[in-house]
Amino acid sequence: MLHQSLSVAPLLSDPLAADLPVSDLPEVCDQDELPCGARLLQGQYQIEQALIAGGFGITYLARDSLDRRVVVKECFPGEICERVAGQVRPRGPAQLRTYKAVLRSFLREAHLLARSQHPNIVPVHQVFRENGTAYIAMDFIDGLDLLTLRETAPARITPQMIDSCLRQSLAALDFLHGQGILHRDISPDNLIWTSADRLMLIDFGAACPILPDDARSADEPMAVKDGYSPHELYDRSNAARAASDLYALAATLVFLRRGEPPVTGPERLSAVTHGAADPMEALLAEAVTESPLWHTVARALSILPKDRFATAQDWLAALPQESAPVAAPRPRLEAPAGAPTDLQPQLLSRIASLVAETNGNLTAGLPKVLQPEPVIDPEAEARNKPKPVDLFGQPISDLQAWLSEQDSAPRRDLRKPAPRAAVPADQARSTPQTEAAPARGLLSLNRFFGKRTASPSGSAS
Repeated sequence: MLHQSLSVAPLLSDPLAADLPVSDLPEVCDQDELPCGARLLQGQYQIEQALIAGGFGITYLARDSLDRRVVVKECFPGEICERVAGQVRPRGPAQLRTYKAVLRSFLREAHLLARSQHPNIVPVHQVFRENGTAYIAMDFIDGLDLLTLRETAPARITPQMIDSCLRQSLAALDFLHGQGILHRDISPDNLIWTSADRLMLIDFGAACPILPDDARSADEPMAVKDGYSPHELYDRSNAARAASDLYALAATLVFLRRGEPPVTGPERLSAVTHGAADPMEALLAEAVTESPLWHTVARALSILPKDRFATAQDWLAALPQESAPVAAPRPRLEAPAGAPTDLQPQLLSRIASLVAETNGNLTAGLPKVLQPEPVIDPEAEARNKPKPVDLFGQPISDLQAWLSEQDSAPRRDLRKPAPRAAVPADQARSTPQTEAAPARGLLSLNRFFGKRTASPSGSAS
């Protein structure tokens, strides 16, 4: 997957500085979502459609300048802001301070996340300001969020899927908390399950740094989601901890199991404070009987932070060992309805006859290494032995006699001319000169190829 290099606007040093030029929008756009076709960052991103609107922003499907699908998240806390003529602004002077705090937090944490890389955290392309607000461009993840998955394909929510979802989520949170960041918005709609059974954590609009209690600001926006946020996040005076994200993750698993979020954190705390039973007690007691995994979920969903897991690593260590997938049993072949049931003897008889027929031409015996040496018949061996032949393919009946004959034949150096017999002078003048008789060893060759004679022109024929 290709990622663009991080490009953070210079305005990050002062998030409340003047905005960049207004994007290419219609003249009047008095609605929450950006219209289809709107362009951002000087045309680098073109909005295709709005995907989802949350408490802190709107998520869009868009195309970048390389025609790649991306997701653009716009900081748009709808409770305190509005869009007028394409510009996002607070609804009134009373919301101005909170809106500035939301923008500052959005840009700061988006900048940190843009430098974080983890297999279960959506990669960030760019962070920039425009239209009086801020934007994050991220990878497009092909999958379904857990909210949609539970509503449209509940059969995919299996115990194995829940176990894998939990482990991958804890790995992402462990990395995020190690960077000093709290997500604060863990919920089914912010966790995507891909077609490759991979979990991706998205939407960091509510993220905040992990700070000590005395460093918290009264201007810090409250980030809560009923059913998923623990009671301490409903009070700005309480510090957000890693255990708060773990509570929200446990609540998400409860949603996957029953299709409904748990009772809200403040309701549970109020019930216990007034001496009543925890509204989630019966449900959790039923769940823990299914698997040891739900024992850990029940602990992470404890009302008081001190009773929960302190870190994601603690929860991972408490999980049961991952078991190897069990192979599905092979389907059992059943006889067709109405078929006779006494075919087994006939079948065995037929198999035996086929084996006998196939092995009829085989001779039983010992392995080759254990077989005795074969008895050799000298006469048969002599008959089967190939007969020697001479140069012309003629059989040689007595090889020794033939070799002796060849050894006793006179030999000469073929490189020297053969000696000629003395001829009287008068015969030499009257008789044409003939070739000397060839050596004895060449007689057979002359007979085979024919004697060379001189042609009238003097050339050899």
